[in-house]
Amino acid sequence: MPGALAMQPVKLLSGGQKARLSMACAVRHKPHVLIMDEPTNHLDGVSLDALTECLKKFQGGIVIVSHDERFMKDICNELWIVRNGGVNIIRCLDSSEFCTAFDQYANSLR
Repeated sequence: MPGALAMQPVKLLSGGQKARLSMACAVRHKPHVLIMDEPTNHLDGVSLDALTECLKKFQGGIVIVSHDERFMKDICNELWIVRNGGVNIIRCLDSSEFCTAFDQYANSLR
């Protein structure tokens, strides 16, 4: 039956379905800023690609906390490193520059 999924209680939805529902609710009112904590959790590849493309088109600010390196490299243009009570912000002109900054930061942790 078409639309049956939309009528299910939220508690019966999968993790990915709940993530997509949460995103739909968050963007319904056209916010200027999105704050996302691990937005890639529970997403399959198709959903992750769709989220990536949508965020690339988003006109507002986005704060993302994620352990998904590929996702971060696809989306971000600033790296905020919080350490010792301070924040170091690295602003990048393009994705290549961000990838370099990200890799340097990741290597500094090893």
